[in-house]
Amino acid sequence: MQRESAPRLSETEQGSDEFQAADAIHAALRFLRMLRRKKQYVAFSLLVTSALGAFYYLTADKVYEARAQLLVTQTSPDMLNAGVSSSVTNDTLVATHERLIESSVVLGGALDRIRQLDSDLKIDLAGVSPEKWKDTLRNNLSASAARRTSIIELSYRSKSTPAAQAVLQAVVESYLEFIDTSHKDVSVEIATILKDELREKERDLKAKQEEWVQVSRDAGDLGLRSGSNVVHPLVQRAVKMNDILVAAREKRLKLQASEVAVKHAVETGGDLRQYLVELEPTIGRELMLNELGMSPRFAEVADRMEQRLLADRALLQSQAKHFGPVHPKIQMLQQKIADSERYLAEYRAKMQAANGPGQEQQLGEMLLSMIREALAETQANEQQLEHEYALAEAEAVKLNGRMTSLQLVENELQRLRNWHDTLLNQIANIDLQTEGGDIRVSVVGEPVASPNAVAPQLKVIGLLSLFAGCGIGIAIAYITDLLEDHFQSPDELEEQVGVSVIAMIQSLNGSGEAGGQNLHMFTNPKSAESEAFRTLRTSLSLQGSDFSKLAITSSEPGDGKTTVIANLAVTYATAGKRTLLIDCDLRKPGLTRLFDLRGLGGVSQLLTQADTVEPVWGNEVKATGIGNLSIIPAGPRPQDPTELFSSSHFGELLAWAEANYDQVLVDCPPVVAASDAAIIGRFVDGLLMVVQPAKNHRKLVIRSVEQLAQLGVQLTGIILNRVDDSTAGSQFGYGYGYGYGYGYGYGDEEQDDVVESLPLQQAPTQAPHRKVA
Repeated sequence: MQRESAPRLSETEQGSDEFQAADAIHAALRFLRMLRRKKQYVAFSLLVTSALGAFYYLTADKVYEARAQLLVTQTSPDMLNAGVSSSVTNDTLVATHERLIESSVVLGGALDRIRQLDSDLKIDLAGVSPEKWKDTLRNNLSASAARRTSIIELSYRSKSTPAAQAVLQAVVESYLEFIDTSHKDVSVEIATILKDELREKERDLKAKQEEWVQVSRDAGDLGLRSGSNVVHPLVQRAVKMNDILVAAREKRLKLQASEVAVKHAVETGGDLRQYLVELEPTIGRELMLNELGMSPRFAEVADRMEQRLLADRALLQSQAKHFGPVHPKIQMLQQKIADSERYLAEYRAKMQAANGPGQEQQLGEMLLSMIREALAETQANEQQLEHEYALAEAEAVKLNGRMTSLQLVENELQRLRNWHDTLLNQIANIDLQTEGGDIRVSVVGEPVASPNAVAPQLKVIGLLSLFAGCGIGIAIAYITDLLEDHFQSPDELEEQVGVSVIAMIQSLNGSGEAGGQNLHMFTNPKSAESEAFRTLRTSLSLQGSDFSKLAITSSEPGDGKTTVIANLAVTYATAGKRTLLIDCDLRKPGLTRLFDLRGLGGVSQLLTQADTVEPVWGNEVKATGIGNLSIIPAGPRPQDPTELFSSSHFGELLAWAEANYDQVLVDCPPVVAASDAAIIGRFVDGLLMVVQPAKNHRKLVIRSVEQLAQLGVQLTGIILNRVDDSTAGSQFGYGYGYGYGYGYGYGDEEQDDVVESLPLQQAPTQAPHRKVA
């Protein structure tokens, strides 16, 4: 169920939005049509405002303007806080000087200069008391900064061009004099403060220099500092001792490792020759060869012998190609080679004998002895180096503390020197800038007055007159439209509702008695008032459509729709047409009362029957006493007339009436009272609306027409009722005091209309409340 209800709600909201949009469009169109009708108010308002604007432009005093430009800059930072960024921004500085230009001090100085001017240049102060001269200047003077710049634009308005330029020149000169005097005084005060502080810093600097000399002497400073490429000798000594000590420890550890390795080789019978190479850098090659019985001299001889042997063999090989084996040179070379080989063989045999099995034990003991001697020497050297390194390290640490203290004193001394130099520079800057101070103002645009007046401006006055005239005219038209709230002419009515006026009926003088014979068309058929109904009948016949079924309604009760439809019916009847009147105003049946048919059956009874047949419908038709004219009265009052008209019986009733009569006229309830007229309008050939121009309110009539249009029913035409002769062709000359309130429902005088014969229905005790838009 929820899924089904959602689209319905959306469609309802969409329809509501469409109606609102349509209402807005209709309202806008009505407003535009109202303006077109009352365009004379707008034209008159434009004429008046234009005349006033022209009069003001021609009679107003001309105002001329002089302009100047000042550049405000800050030439140096705050001298009391050197090195610190100023907290005053450029925007704040310029805004301050804007206010300063309009201050009493500057304006007072300007007035002193203005008093010395000629009388024609003091035209703005003429007739003004001297106490108000400053206010006059301030009102005519304007100072504003150009956006995102340090330029202040000054302007002064006066009654003459020379006066504007002279006064603005006086203001600029007064402002520049104030800036110059003010900042000179400030510069003197700042210079005094800075000089006192300079003397104090000089005393601190002298004391700190003496402290630096004493600390430098205690530290033994040689002029070497951290970050220099030269290192202090004490530090160099400690570093060198540390390197030597590390090398000694490495040598000791290596000897200890070699001792353990040699012992293990001796015990296990391992080869000791591999340790000879390792111990060579530690013990020394010469010493080791001497201990092993291998003198370096013999080794050199053996090497030279091997080289010579190789050379002789090469020479023998090359000579053998040219000489025979018995040649003396060949034999000599062979003998020489043999001697060399014999010598080398003996040398190798000797070396093998020296390195025999018995020598391994001797070599191991020798190596251990040599290692122990070197180890003892290395340990003694290491101990001595450790002692020397401890002394050097203590001296270096002590030196570092003294150098740190010296560095701190030097830093403080440098800070005092920098501060001293800064104070000297600031004092020098103050001496140089005494004429301008830290704020410098330059005139970048001299005061110049425009030869043309800046006020009043013709374009501005013209635009203001145009806008004011249109606005006032529209307001007057709207207010008068609200106050009138009645149609002033047939053309106005047709224009606003979009429906043609097809007849205008004057006031009818009836007898007031019930019965068709008392109708004006029956009693005075040749009068001018009766002619209006014949004109209405003719207008309907000439529209080219078959209006055999016509319904007549009104916007509200009391508009005379019942009288109009009754007289129109007499017109059709007297023309020879069989005419049938149907009173469908079931709430307040005017036709039934007019023909004195109350208490009889009628429309409500026919529509409530389950089965309707033509004989039954014919039985409810009543005679009116006028030839060719019959009527079906309203009948007993039902509880819901709208439901009856929505049934199919009503359409069948109209079809029967059309088949049996030449003309069918239906009297409908007012549009604002119920929606019956819209429902009935769907079943008939045309729907007419009766309007009383002097009685009906415009908005109510327009809303009634729009309501019918929204429900799909278009009006065929409008009948103007009770129109005066003298104003019928031009406008309606009636008063506008009629209000919206009216009574339309079940009154006490209608209680006799309730018929007890209605099945299962009772007359309501109170008329339903209906809201009138």
